[in-house]
Amino acid sequence: MSRRKKSSLGPRRKYHYRKKGQPSSHNHEEHPYDKSNQNTEIIDRWAEAMKSFYLTFDEETETTPENELMDSDGDRANSFYVILHRVYQYSPNEDLDDFVENILMSSRIDQFHQLTRDLQKFDHFGEFTLVRDIKNDFVLKFVSFYNSSTMSIKACVIIDMSFNVTVQIHRMDLPKDSTFWIGLPHIYKTVHDIARLLQKLEQWNVCMGNYESDLIDILPSDMKSTSAYREYDMGAFEGDIKYSSTIRSVQCELIVSSGLRCQKCSIYRSTLRKTKQRKKMAVDKTLNGSSRKSHAVMSKPELIMKVDSLKGRSEKLKVENHKLKKNILDKMKTKGVKLMFLVNK
Repeated sequence: MSRRKKSSLGPRRKYHYRKKGQPSSHNHEEHPYDKSNQNTEIIDRWAEAMKSFYLTFDEETETTPENELMDSDGDRANSFYVILHRVYQYSPNEDLDDFVENILMSSRIDQFHQLTRDLQKFDHFGEFTLVRDIKNDFVLKFVSFYNSSTMSIKACVIIDMSFNVTVQIHRMDLPKDSTFWIGLPHIYKTVHDIARLLQKLEQWNVCMGNYESDLIDILPSDMKSTSAYREYDMGAFEGDIKYSSTIRSVQCELIVSSGLRCQKCSIYRSTLRKTKQRKKMAVDKTLNGSSRKSHAVMSKPELIMKVDSLKGRSEKLKVENHKLKKNILDKMKTKGVKLMFLVNK
């Protein structure tokens, strides 16, 4: 019969028995491993550390070491430092905000001068030319001109000392919500970023607006509109199309990745056509009405409207006459019947 195995190893725990009423040889409060005693000691030590860490001032008993100074923010110390791209020491007599602003300004100026030197060595700007701004030395300008005798400005890229960029098309600022900015950085500190911007700008076309002469006359130069404006001669052209004036929507996107005009100007184009049709119908109604003004008493706009109306009628009659002739010739071929008529050649 096998022996019973022990359930545990090692020496047995000793139990101390005491008689009823006999005091214990170990005092619970003085036991070195008592947890409650340890917690109380830790709390007292933390309280003492917090008091020594935080300075509490009393108006009557406040004492300040003679070697401590106070800066513009009311902080007291023996010396003062501010951490930017590196650590700077400043005097307590200086205003901290002005001190930091001067450091940042000096750093931006150095970066701007370095960028200017790098751009002067770079000559791959495409159709853009780096020009100097006479009024402001801390501005970089890249200008693109139309190839015309007037040397009118097509586009202008302006970079200020904070490395923010502004693009102008026909002297109008390109909106910041334009789809053109997608994929481009917000800050331009390197030649590579600027070259990317100029290269993309060359690939986009200037919105031509509504340049047709019959549409331009609808919005006279002295007429004010809240939905559109008339752009004057910029010497602009796109391919074989050259225009001296155009009508743009006030929400014109100025440049497009493809096509002749932006979506806003295309929508306003339908408005111009409807306005043109209403004016034509009004002229026809006037000419066909009871009004029998002679040319001598008509004003210049009325004469122009009458001439345009008569031209439109003449073109319409020519088209109808051509259709009738074609129908008659077709009938002659099919039925074999010759009609006697005179054809004016």
